Amino acid sequence: YLPRDHPDFFDAEAFLKNRPKKSAEKIAAAARAKERGMRFKKQGEDFREHCRKNPIVKTLAEECKAKGGPIMVIVKAYEERRVVMVTTKHKLGIRGHAFAYVKAFDKYMNMLLQDVREIYTVRLKHRVEYVDKNGKTRYKIKHRLEGRERTMDQVFLRGEQIVTVALMDFDHPDCPVKVRSIHWFPYDPVAVVNAIP
Repeated sequence: YLPRDHPDFFDAEAFLKNRPKKSAEKIAAAARAKERGMRFKKQGEDFREHCRKNPIVKTLAEECKAKGGPIMVIVKAYEERRVVMVTTKHKLGIRGHAFAYVKAFDKYMNMLLQDVREIYTVRLKHRVEYVDKNGKTRYKIKHRLEGRERTMDQVFLRGEQIVTVALMDFDHPDCPVKVRSIHWFPYDPVAVVNAIP
């Protein structure tokens, strides 16, 4: 601690004693802000409790059932846990197809997919050598499409990247998923798992 006669000494007691007192308006404003914060906190707790009792995806599925429409395809895939084929796009056209289970979705067609197998194309650049009309060797850049494939445990797909969604049957020759993964979700009930090939 600094002695009182030091030029950098700060007298906290004098500061607290002489500081201006809050006006009644400021005290009332602070009380209103505290009350508003407690109200928002209670609303958040009530909303979390509502979501716990009524899962959002389940509620959305029930609303879509009542209204009908094209999103019923996703609702059916979600409820029956069927494989869907999602065709995706990029700025130049069709990107590829993803085969997966629908774990969650919303009305904007944003989807959380699980056990995903994606077959897609990438546009690659490569340099090509050629001889021009003057006999000089020159190079030019060309593009080619290369097919690729990958698997992912989970992926979030934005609705604006989706072109089509189709239900797949396990017996269909184009369906790459033959067995439902036992790692669908640790809390989901599993009726039958045939683990022996």
